[in-house]
Amino acid sequence: MCQPALAALSKPVDSRPEWESWKYKWLLNPYEEGVPWEADPRWMQFASDKYLYHLAMVRFHQHPFTAGVLVSFFKIQQLEQQMIRVAVEGLRLGTTETQMREFMEGPQDV
Repeated sequence: MCQPALAALSKPVDSRPEWESWKYKWLLNPYEEGVPWEADPRWMQFASDKYLYHLAMVRFHQHPFTAGVLVSFFKIQQLEQQMIRVAVEGLRLGTTETQMREFMEGPQDV
């Protein structure tokens, strides 16, 4: 169960070809030819959050009247709370609406 995480720890963070065999390579930021690549933790976080949010929404509607609905509901609420925190922090820092939207939407290619 922990093998993919352990495998990730042994890979260099600046060599995309080394990550091609990783089970969760879909979490990685894209590689652009001629541009130095480095694993982006923020990109990975957004990619995993989007995946979990969509999975929770599907499970919430697929399995009504089970305990799984509670897990899905709490995960949906947790991710929505995170977005509210980003909005409040953005207002506090005086960022523009466009900057906050870009930050909350995260990577577009996921």
